This record gives sequence, C-alpha cells and structure tokens, in this order.
Amino acid sequence: MAFIDILSAVGMYLWDSFKLWSHTIFIAPFQNFEMLWILIPIYLNWIFADFFQEKKGTSLGNAISNGIIPLWAGVDWVRQTVNAITIAKVTSKVPWTVYASKFAIAAFVLFYGFWIIWEGIWGKELTKYIGRIREVTYLVIMLTPVIYNVTPITFQLFFSIILFFPIFYYFVELLDHIMPDPASIQEETGKSGKSSSPNFGGGSSGDDPFASSSSPMSSSNDPFSNNSGNDPFSNNNSMANMKL
Repeated sequence: MAFIDILSAVGMYLWDSFKLWSHTIFIAPFQNFEMLWILIPIYLNWIFADFFQEKKGTSLGNAISNGIIPLWAGVDWVRQTVNAITIAKVTSKVPWTVYASKFAIAAFVLFYGFWIIWEGIWGKELTKYIGRIREVTYLVIMLTPVIYNVTPITFQLFFSIILFFPIFYYFVELLDHIMPDPASIQEETGKSGKSSSPNFGGGSSGDDPFASSSSPMSSSNDPFSNNSGNDPFSNNNSMANMKL
C-alpha cells in the first residue's frame, strides 16, 4: 500500500511538473505583453533558422550568431530586474533573494552566450551542439517568464525544464522530418554533392587526363626506356654488333 502511495505521489508530481512546463512555454508569454517585444523576434528567428538553415545541422557560423540571442536576453533580464527593484522600493517589499535569483539567472544566460561565441571563434565542435538555435531558444523561452514575474522561481520549474526538454526537441525534430526541404536547403545540398576541382591524386585514370596510364611519357611508349624490345640501342643489340 505504501508503494502505491509513493507511486501515486510521484505521478502527481510529474503531472504537475508537466502542466507547469506547458503553461510556461505556451501560455505564460501572453500573460505579460512586455515579454513579447523580446520573445517575438526570438520565436521568428528560431522558426526560420531551424527550418531554413539548421535543418541538416548547425555550422560554426550559425552557432556563433545564435550566441547573440542569450546575450541580448540576458541584458534585457538585467534591465527588467533593475526596473522591478526600483518600482518595488515605492510600491511593495519583495525579498532580496528573488532579485538575487533573477540576477543569477541573467548571469548564467549571459555566460552561456559568451561561451557559445568563444567556443565558436576557436572552432570547437562543441559549439555546433551548445549553440544550436533550438537549444538557445528553448532556454530563453522557458526562463523569460520567470524574470517578468509570470512564473515563480521554484525547483519544480527547473526540474520540468530539464525533464521535458526532449519532448520539445524531438517534437521539432519530427516536424523537420515531415516537412519537405525548402529550396535553400536543396540548393546547398546539391552544391555540396558536386566536386568542382579536378582529381590530381590517385583517382581513376579514366577521369584524370594526367593519369600515368595515359601519359605519353609512359615506359611502354618511351623510345629511351630500358625495355630491349622497343629500344634499338639496348645492350643486347650492341653486344651482337660488336661480335660481328
């Protein structure tokens, strides 16, 4: 009986976490319209970048550009928190721990953006994973309602952000798989499949005009080679003439 109670409590906690996650990602942005001035550009950039640029993967250039998003969001979060502190001094009293938590979140996102850009400048492959537009957008969308006092700061919120991230990621991945490739992706894929440079290496001699088998200076056609069958001045003929 105790096991069933524990299982029921865990199930209820997970369900509440899922509802909190769904509310934060789908409903919270429309409960404070001040958030939309920063979220709408991020949403639009995510949709176009994920579908038209990063459907087949992320390049270092795209990842570095994506690092600007958390930088911009972090600056806005600091601005919003400072404004909230200024207003709270006049209208109400809010525990300092709330503002400290918001500054910590903003600092984390700023560091995240700097990290993406730094790793990308040095050409690290890690940048293609931490700087993908999908991950960057998800983090900003989930944490912006916290800064704007729509979603409270709780352990359950951070737990739900981590736990249900695969749902967000693979749902978008499924949409990318179902939807046809746009013309921009098809053009880039076609260009990458063509080889514009001639093969001067050890490729097939049938495609290489400079391959050794078709060279006019090959040993079978060289009148000065050591092959006695084709060389009139070979050693065997010379010795025969000396005996005569």
